[in-house]
Amino acid sequence: MDARIMKTRKRRRKSYCRLVVLVGLSCLAIVSVPCARAGGQAGWKAGVASMAITPNEPMWMAGYAARDKPSEGKVHDLHAKALALEDERGARLVIVTVDLIGIPRPTRHWLEAQVRQRYELGPEALLLSASHTHCGPVVRETRYSIYGNTLYGLSPEQIQESNQYVDDLQRRLLELIGQAIENLSPAKLGYTHARAGFAMNRRLPSESGFRNSPNPDGPVDHDVPVLRIDDPEGELRAVLFGYACHNTTLSFYQFCGDYAGFAQQYVQEAHPEAVAMFIAGCGGDQNPYPRRGPEPLEYCMQHGRALANGVETALTVKAKPVTGPIHAALDTVTLDFAEPPGREQLDERARSKNKYERRHAEVLLKELDETGAIRKTYPYLVQVVRLGGDLTMVALAGEVVVDYSLRLKSELPGPAVWVAAYCNDVFGYIPSVRVLREGGYEAGDAMRYTELPGPFAASVEERIVTKVHELVDKTSTKKGEAGLEWIRPGEDGSGFVCVGSGAEFRAWGVNYDHDTPGRLLEDYWRQEWPTIVADFHEIRALGANVVRIHLQTAKFMKTPKEPNKVSLEQLARLVELAERTGLYLDITGLGCYHKKDVPAWYDAMDEAARWDVQARFWGAVAKTCAGSPAIFCYDLMNEPILAGAKKVETEWLAGEFGGKHFVQRITLDLKGRTREQVAKAWVDRLVGAIREHDDRHMITVGVIPWAHVWPKAKPLFYSEQVGENLDFVSVHFYPKKGQVEKALAALAVYEVGKPLVVEEMFPLSCGIEELEAFIDGSATIADGWISFYWGKSIAEYAGQDLDLAGAITKNWLEHFRAKAPVMLARK
Repeated sequence: MDARIMKTRKRRRKSYCRLVVLVGLSCLAIVSVPCARAGGQAGWKAGVASMAITPNEPMWMAGYAARDKPSEGKVHDLHAKALALEDERGARLVIVTVDLIGIPRPTRHWLEAQVRQRYELGPEALLLSASHTHCGPVVRETRYSIYGNTLYGLSPEQIQESNQYVDDLQRRLLELIGQAIENLSPAKLGYTHARAGFAMNRRLPSESGFRNSPNPDGPVDHDVPVLRIDDPEGELRAVLFGYACHNTTLSFYQFCGDYAGFAQQYVQEAHPEAVAMFIAGCGGDQNPYPRRGPEPLEYCMQHGRALANGVETALTVKAKPVTGPIHAALDTVTLDFAEPPGREQLDERARSKNKYERRHAEVLLKELDETGAIRKTYPYLVQVVRLGGDLTMVALAGEVVVDYSLRLKSELPGPAVWVAAYCNDVFGYIPSVRVLREGGYEAGDAMRYTELPGPFAASVEERIVTKVHELVDKTSTKKGEAGLEWIRPGEDGSGFVCVGSGAEFRAWGVNYDHDTPGRLLEDYWRQEWPTIVADFHEIRALGANVVRIHLQTAKFMKTPKEPNKVSLEQLARLVELAERTGLYLDITGLGCYHKKDVPAWYDAMDEAARWDVQARFWGAVAKTCAGSPAIFCYDLMNEPILAGAKKVETEWLAGEFGGKHFVQRITLDLKGRTREQVAKAWVDRLVGAIREHDDRHMITVGVIPWAHVWPKAKPLFYSEQVGENLDFVSVHFYPKKGQVEKALAALAVYEVGKPLVVEEMFPLSCGIEELEAFIDGSATIADGWISFYWGKSIAEYAGQDLDLAGAITKNWLEHFRAKAPVMLARK
């Protein structure tokens, strides 16, 4: 970078300070989880559904490795139940509970993709919970496991039977979710809690270590959290309740939901019109006592009655109203295992007389032979759901010990914190630092019943708790906003800053220009609002902080002088969603992408009349958006061009690309004017229309980088003659294979002393590695990068047979997500 550029870069700017964000080729996506009115109750909808999932034939039962025969009938049916919630703005959450040992991770992935496609529900809005009954069928040894039969010693026929059960279960759960959504109707939500005392810590210290036995001095969590769902008249429709205790009262050969199954049964008997649902808490080191013995079923029913009594007590207390909106986040945190055993140790264990130790060693030896190493990490799922400021639900994977519940309830903000375990992926135990230090079954000995190598490292607790805090922060709201600060260019023109904190802001976003079938945002954003909500959640989960949308002129102007109020109201709704989900909007306007939508009166206008319409468009949009910090910028037009110096054009739109017209002219005839004169007049006309209503947000123009085509080309819209009233530079770059350095040289042409955003980028003409090299190489020049999201999540791509384009998109989205923390952390 030469001295002239450096001097220009440090120049103090006196133009308007606005918000920054990345913009892209086609359009923007919106982010938000809607918010309810202050009272909140009038805005809720709820739907419930329930179905029996008891196997029709005898099956091997899960939970105890010592069982030696299949099931022999049932005590009562096992159930799957779903609760769907929808807040006032259309954001949804579905909680599914099952009377099973756990949720296999592949089942979670399959359902994610299916509900996203069929019900427009984002991954973070789906919470799966298993009661962890030890009297249900085996569900872990499915065809998805690369390790095959590792625990129960099943025959091939029994493994096939388990596979078929899981396949059928997945389809039925998808159906159940759909039923709950179809049953959505007005509702009121309230939170309360009570207690039940039959859980006791099961880690008893002894001279030989910690034994599985009642420890009256060990930590416990006897809280019974209760979420009640009533109809508008106050009649109970559903009750969701929890408890931190293993479902291990029973160990016989009949299907049964254990104490949690009986508790649900008793609550429903007391309230025949309601559905009762159980969510297991952090009971990894908690057992129900008394248990087993000569009358285990009697004990089980007693514990079920005790828990049901706790629920009934909670229902008699006046519940605290739960308001919206729904805010949800789902993410993985990498957990490290302790140093795994070497081959020599494994060979020795493979000769053990203990069949479980022997099988475990054989699995690890096979992994070592096939991959050359034993896995060192586990991708652990953490989910946080916040219902307004009234209830925070933390959903943790695995068999989590009680320390996590006690710690998180003491550390997290809010009047009510509900910590659940056995959610989304049940694979083994999650010990705390205390349990790891003490050793024993939950600390690592239980790993011999899994395909995992051994104990987790001592960092396990802090990593999980830190991720929980991170997701709670992401889903928090402050005075109705998702903590968004106004964004403006820095005083020296070297980047963007947050107005309140003064922190650097870097844009890392996506264009949300169309969905997979090619529909533009305005084609479906009213009829399919949940799709927009789900997409924005997915975009946020990708690590993006900016979404670029494109608005078509014809959708926002009913006549040359009359804006479309319905479209403006929908835009306002979108802005509110962005506020609540913590995404900034790059609003690109004046699109004519679908030529069929362009009215004849607009095409027939001369330049002056057309500019008048465009000014009215921007005035109406700015008036709608002026008060929101979620507006990153107004992009006046996507890739505007002018007529040739000696040529009169006849069409306002340039060539077609993928069925859309992304490029249009701002004049058909220069009429003796210079290109700079026309461009400046047009920019100033539209900027003036915006500034009549909004003098805070930034304004830009997303341009084709002609310097990438012709090395000697100079910026037009960002020249000194034209760009005075534009706050930052937006350019669209698609580096070609083998030409990364050429692209970077072209980008440097647009370094003019203002922040710079690569508003469109994608591995369209080069590979992912070369696009990454372009991004990294531009880091000293650019202040933001915006790629694309076309309405399909990584999980959806992963669940399909992909063509080349689909495979590239999936791989790029994974790369984009992984790179987000790095790009946003750079200074």
